[in-house]
Amino acid sequence: MTTDYILPRGAAPLDFVHIRNARTYRGLKTADGNWVRDDMLVRTARLSSASAADLAHLRDIGVTAVVDLRLLPETEANPDLRVPQIDYVHAPMASDQVTADNPGLLQLFTYLRGHDDAHEQMEQGYAKIVTDKVQRASLARFVKTAIKTPGSVAFHCSMGKDRTGVAAAIMLAALGVDRQFINADYMYSNAANAQHMQALTQKLSEHHGTDVMRTNLLALAATDTDYLDAAFSAIHAQFGDVATFMRSGLGLGDAGMAKMRAKFLVD
Repeated sequence: MTTDYILPRGAAPLDFVHIRNARTYRGLKTADGNWVRDDMLVRTARLSSASAADLAHLRDIGVTAVVDLRLLPETEANPDLRVPQIDYVHAPMASDQVTADNPGLLQLFTYLRGHDDAHEQMEQGYAKIVTDKVQRASLARFVKTAIKTPGSVAFHCSMGKDRTGVAAAIMLAALGVDRQFINADYMYSNAANAQHMQALTQKLSEHHGTDVMRTNLLALAATDTDYLDAAFSAIHAQFGDVATFMRSGLGLGDAGMAKMRAKFLVD
């Protein structure tokens, strides 16, 4: 796991007031010499606390669809604030079974008192996003929405790190962006969410959590390239490569791949 959390060149932070972990891509060159169109992919944390200015900024940078990757209980607890003329699509995924089964902090702390397997759970959860048919259908919904919406697509989960991270990584890989950039972009969520992770560990201390519990809590709350590797390894094991995964696993076919490249790439 790298500890270098610098936002890589080609990724650009977005100036929101109450939307965390938000960035887009500007001046991003692919491995084969193409350029990803600026501002077409916008990744964030949840939009439930967005200010009016934040929502207006989404519209101003050309967002015409928002894809919410959270599970239903998450969307019900913290519903997105919406903007007229922007379509909202629900494409639920789970980054791991632990937080899916234990959505509240006290429930999660109870789980952590009896388990020391968070890292393994996260690896399994990331792999499941691409191997489980139901979750893969949600990933396909995101990609197809990104392709068909006339403008930019914004996509998010709760913290903008796991499900959003996988969705961004696979989309960028399919467009030909190299893994070094993808990993750095993915890992930057640890810097963006540092304050939140500190608050979580403080809350654990208040509930008399142990060092082992803290290690496992951070394994759930942070990004780790091991997790992203697990997703790509599952893609390669089942489909051979990312392009085949997009064509067959997500159902884009050759025509969908061509539309994706036409929309998001500049020669």
